[in-house]
Amino acid sequence: MSTDDVNEGAVVAFGEELAADRLVVAEDAGAKPLADLTAMVAPLRWPSPRYTDQIRQSLDRELRLIGMAPRDPCADAQALASEPRQPASPVTLTFLADFGRARSANGLSGLVSTLARFAGPANRRQMHDISKSRRRFANGLTQLTLTELGQLLAVLGLD
Repeated sequence: MSTDDVNEGAVVAFGEELAADRLVVAEDAGAKPLADLTAMVAPLRWPSPRYTDQIRQSLDRELRLIGMAPRDPCADAQALASEPRQPASPVTLTFLADFGRARSANGLSGLVSTLARFAGPANRRQMHDISKSRRRFANGLTQLTLTELGQLLAVLGLD
């Protein structure tokens, strides 16, 4: 199948949907640890209501991402393979927009930055390691999903 026979926007949206679905499912596995973390952090006292709000908002944003339901990639792959010239469905585009808003809210970065601000000298190294690990994890997921997208497109004959 040539690229002229395929709606490239629909293929890109499908790839983004696959990557988003993977992250939504991976985030879902963090629901229990996030609930435990929330329970541990909630009673802590901070020097200003600003920090309390920042931590609460950070945890709420992460919960919003965890609360997303993944799409049905098999049905979407079948639709794309059967009608490759059709644009991405409005449902897929809405899902991607919702996912983008949830991801851009930066999840737990507010919590991590607040903890880092008040970490004592003995904890500075751990806070640095947490930040570095978070960046490596995000970069690794991006590379993994791009590789898998290439394989999936090849299987569908859309490469």
